[in-house]
Amino acid sequence: MNAPSPELGAALDVATDGLALQESTAVATRRGVAEQRRSRTPLSSPLHALSLVDVDGVLRFEHTRAPQLAAGRRRRRQTVVGLGGTVVREFQFESLPPSDIGRYLDTLDRKLNPARGIRQLRWTAKGAVLEAPGAPKPGRTLLFVHGTFSRSESFLNAFNATEHGRVFLQTISKPPSRGGAYAQVLTFDHATVGVSPVMNAFDLARATQEIPGPIDVICHSRGGLVTRWWLTGFRPDFGDARVVFVGAPLAGTSLAAAPRLKESLEFVSNIANVFVGASTLASVAVPLLSVATGLMKVVASVTSLSAGAPLLDAVMAMIPGLAAQGRVGNNPELLRLQQLVGEAPPRWYGVQANFEPDPVGWKFWKRFVRLGSEITDAASDLVFRDRNDLVVDTGSMSTLSDTMRIPAKRTLDFGTTGLVHHCNYFEQPQTTQFLTQVLGTP
Repeated sequence: MNAPSPELGAALDVATDGLALQESTAVATRRGVAEQRRSRTPLSSPLHALSLVDVDGVLRFEHTRAPQLAAGRRRRRQTVVGLGGTVVREFQFESLPPSDIGRYLDTLDRKLNPARGIRQLRWTAKGAVLEAPGAPKPGRTLLFVHGTFSRSESFLNAFNATEHGRVFLQTISKPPSRGGAYAQVLTFDHATVGVSPVMNAFDLARATQEIPGPIDVICHSRGGLVTRWWLTGFRPDFGDARVVFVGAPLAGTSLAAAPRLKESLEFVSNIANVFVGASTLASVAVPLLSVATGLMKVVASVTSLSAGAPLLDAVMAMIPGLAAQGRVGNNPELLRLQQLVGEAPPRWYGVQANFEPDPVGWKFWKRFVRLGSEITDAASDLVFRDRNDLVVDTGSMSTLSDTMRIPAKRTLDFGTTGLVHHCNYFEQPQTTQFLTQVLGTP
């Protein structure tokens, strides 16, 4: 079996830094700790051993309670554990008391994105930069709202990856005095794991209350839920605001469904493993790995990874940023959100895709995603059972309520594709063309 790639190892080093996951060579098996080895720093009991294991090309997590693990100098060694695969990385960590989980999620959020609040996008001789906002200006405003595990810089990175994207950034940055459409272009940074979209929307409402004139929005992923709560719950006078929901889980995502929490985190780890070797997506791999390993620590501290649905529901409730997105029929936040829209706002638009990758490099795909006739009762660890863009169910991206959707004529639908997915929408020329058309920029 092939050794893990150096790129994955390096990404894991960065991803777990500061999360109190000490690298270990203790071998975790389903029967217990097979042997005691050395770790980087002393830890006090109770301890857990968490292994990320490559099982025939698919990354899986294995967890064992390890109260007697020794401490001392770090060593590295590949070994085989209960799942029958090759260990990619082993960790030791102290159990998180329930009272500390909120603080830990804040640490994870700060690692993913230390920025908070409004920033201003400005075009300079070196390209687009984000800086502290100036005084609010009269006229139309454009606002970017990022998604889960992300930050406002992700928009800049995606647009800067292509010439048409750089042109778009330069165009929207032009002030009205130079023929531009916007008096100011702003971004909103917020916590996405330990805080629900409702609370993000409350913060956004306070941060934008002094801005005069209409505010157009480009929101990605979970940022779509933040935007919906903000506009329909805290700013009902949004009027002629134009909003583009890009890959937004308006009706939730199966990736955040509590019964499949362990499988979802494994799925995220496998996505990161693919991205780590891609030039334009390597930077996305680290936050994905941070979330996967960080939240596995939370799950393992509270219960076993093989726990049943009631316990996993309780664990998910401790992670409000994810719980609010769960594509389940009794999600209270999504149910309330859908009741706030009386009719489909005429200036709301969508961007969506159904990602079906080439089997090469995506060996794990059918382990977690099966559609249509391939679904069987035995497929208990599936994450997606319907069309999706890698992160969000495609059908959720235009659903405003059970009876209302963003119309197809106002949706850029990439259809079934092996090229366009949740993390590269803004690199596509069709996306920048659509945004230009919708926003009416020159």
